[in-house]
Amino acid sequence: MKSFFSCFFWLCACLMRRDAHPRHSLKHLFVLWLMASAGAAAAYTGSYATSGNGNYKPYLWWLNFAGYTPAKASKTLTFNLPDGSTTLTTSVSTSSSSFRVVSEPAWTGGGAFGHGAYDGIQGSPIFYWLNASGTGTVYLNNVATSGSGGFSPKFQLYAADGENTNSSETITYTTSPNKWSLLESVFGSRSSGVPVLTGTGTGTVTEAAPSKKTDGYNNASVILGTSTPTSVQIDMIGNEAVLFAIGTTPVKWTINVSGRVNAADQFTAQVGYSGASTAFATNSTSGTAVSTTTAATALTGNTLTLSVAMAAGSVSSLSSYGSSISCTNSGNSGSSTALPTGSDTSASVTPVLGDSLDCTLTLTPLRSVAGTVYADADHNGSLDAGES
Repeated sequence: MKSFFSCFFWLCACLMRRDAHPRHSLKHLFVLWLMASAGAAAAYTGSYATSGNGNYKPYLWWLNFAGYTPAKASKTLTFNLPDGSTTLTTSVSTSSSSFRVVSEPAWTGGGAFGHGAYDGIQGSPIFYWLNASGTGTVYLNNVATSGSGGFSPKFQLYAADGENTNSSETITYTTSPNKWSLLESVFGSRSSGVPVLTGTGTGTVTEAAPSKKTDGYNNASVILGTSTPTSVQIDMIGNEAVLFAIGTTPVKWTINVSGRVNAADQFTAQVGYSGASTAFATNSTSGTAVSTTTAATALTGNTLTLSVAMAAGSVSSLSSYGSSISCTNSGNSGSSTALPTGSDTSASVTPVLGDSLDCTLTLTPLRSVAGTVYADADHNGSLDAGES
């Protein structure tokens, strides 16, 4: 909306200029205004699936390409990521304008997405190469993140078969500079065959149809992941589709206060990426509150710093408090993530996709005693000469 008004006021200023060129008619300036407004389009968004049998529904944030028109000419898209402080930009293009950007399910007759695997993804997340000859290609180039303070967090990008792969159909996934790994294969409401993958663990993976015995409209979809790619290319033959997600981790960081050294003391819970100059999520106690929780969404693949700071107006220093950290992981079972413990006032943790972290720091006042202990021989309440 801000960009809209900026362009509007620029148009008015041009119309009011006495030295305006006679060719700057109202019609001409209106066209220029529309062009400027289009160049200042709002950032793109994404969403999580709301239901289905996929194992990573709360963790995969699917990019929404609603509003993008597939074309050979590249267009830079900016996505506001769910950590609230990072944007992802990429130059998007396709080999043909025959591509469609559609909602799920891409095809009502089959495929796992929108048919019981990852349902409820919002908008138009799917590039669909439908009833077109030859190879259709989707390009994501110059992929990069930018966070607060100039910090660029790592990210995990996932690509998935958005329809289903049958006989004579293939999808080739290419990433640079890293490799693809298989996250999972997911079925829709009716199970059939699992596609065949070649090249897993390399930068190029090809997905082909299952054996003819199990090949069918309800074949499973595969989800492949790659770490902080700068470019991704998806080549499709046949009626194929692809969609993309960013891996995230939910984190709760709670500060419990068992007492205050000074009644004015307040505490700020902070969650940030290690190496960044500022936290991307904070929350503070106030008044007599004895607890505060910062609920954050982090980009998977980064080391996180969980810390506490004395809030403005506090009298005591953090060293006036003892501390104890405990953490639990309620995410997918089998995680090998090392959870913080101990008596520090900050902790580091590197979550993997599927982790859901809940950490608590308990602060306890450290009391001090000042003065002199002595034997008051005459019981007069004073330290007299000769009394040790």
